Amino acid sequence: MNWPLFRIWVVASVLWAIGYGWYFWHSCWLQSDTGDHWCLTGEFDWMEPLRHFGWREYLYHSAWLFGVPMLVLLVGSATYAVLKWIDQRNDSNLQHSEPTRSRINVRTARLPSRFANASKRHWSISSPLSRR
Repeated sequence: MNWPLFRIWVVASVLWAIGYGWYFWHSCWLQSDTGDHWCLTGEFDWMEPLRHFGWREYLYHSAWLFGVPMLVLLVGSATYAVLKWIDQRNDSNLQHSEPTRSRINVRTARLPSRFANASKRHWSISSPLSRR
């Protein structure tokens, strides 16, 4: 599991839950004569007093609250697993193939002779005015 991506998912899920809670609560209207909050039931544009909500309405809103983050987690995990599998397959194909001349091995690469002792030389910058 990729822990940095999982942490991002947790933060995004918390933000989603807060946003959905805000959306649900602000879609409710307060009836001044009864004191009831009338909220969307999830069936078209029907509204019902919150105290009359049944298990179907709570199930509907819970599915939106928890279902979307779980779906994102499943799709993200599957995508990560597929990309990791493709990367491992490509790595194993590169290990079993013969080395080609186009690849450069940094450890065995040799610098041209003019750069061989570059670190040992003392480099100084001189201007034409300093040569007297």
